[in-house]
Amino acid sequence: MFEFRNELVSQYPRAALMRLPDARENLGLSLHPGARDYYSQDEPAFLVEYAEVMGFLLSFAVLLASSLWQFRRWLDERQKNRADMYNLKVLALLEQAQQAKTPAELENLRQTLFEMFHKVVTDLDTDRISQASFQSFTFPWDVAINTIRHRELLMNQEPGSGDSATPDP
Repeated sequence: MFEFRNELVSQYPRAALMRLPDARENLGLSLHPGARDYYSQDEPAFLVEYAEVMGFLLSFAVLLASSLWQFRRWLDERQKNRADMYNLKVLALLEQAQQAKTPAELENLRQTLFEMFHKVVTDLDTDRISQASFQSFTFPWDVAINTIRHRELLMNQEPGSGDSATPDP
């Protein structure tokens, strides 16, 4: 009857009040399973009904994951740049050690290297540089400290050097 509702309304205007039964209504009798399937055949499937919501959630999840990945890359790059800055400072100190003329200059460079080492370890502990960046820092730092020691030995061996202090091993 509901399928031919328009024809019924044209002959009987009260047929316009006719509607599909709702399973939640208490009709007094339960709806036959076949009738329930017939009435619900036009209802969309779950995936069809919620496709837009699921598409939005999937797009949002992809966008969020991409943003987190980009943020992580940015942090890694920042850590690497910070470690590179320390390495460049060590190289500059290494150059100064090669140019040093007195043991006092070398001692100042040594103190500067140890202060820098302290900053790098602090940055490692606060995740401002990565473990790999720290390891790449230790090699130039070792070279610089050994260069200072070597220069001190050479200065102490030079005839006429006024400093009789022995370098630390």
